[in-house]
Amino acid sequence: MFIHGPARVLFADDDPVLCAMAEEKLADAGYHVTVAVDGFDAWRRLEQDLFHIVLLDLSMPRMDGFDVLTRMRQSPIHRERPVIVVTGRDDIFAIDEAYERGATSFVIKPLNWPVFTRQVRFVLRASELERKVQTARSILGCDDPQLV
Repeated sequence: MFIHGPARVLFADDDPVLCAMAEEKLADAGYHVTVAVDGFDAWRRLEQDLFHIVLLDLSMPRMDGFDVLTRMRQSPIHRERPVIVVTGRDDIFAIDEAYERGATSFVIKPLNWPVFTRQVRFVLRASELERKVQTARSILGCDDPQLV
């Protein structure tokens, strides 16, 4: 999914104050933001709409971020969608497990909003470039990464 217009962001966290702050700060940075109040809500929203990026807390009720990540990576629709894990957990297990399940990037709360919005932009740009490379390989019919 190539980005045309403001990028659509799904921000999933069970902290209502952080969600309100995310809506404001990410909208100020030019993103169209949808908030999910827990992992189950995030998955429901992913099934209903397409987002360019998912910003995902790990510790949420009903379905945690690890399970959302696993479902996304098993889904043909969401398999390649970039996911930035946004969590208060800074233990090695959480970091390793998030990347093992398919996280694109990882950031620890509290957020430095100017730095974080730039990280979102960078991950979106890298994802867009990866899609363009995959499209070019598909058009050229080559699987060799050295050729494109």
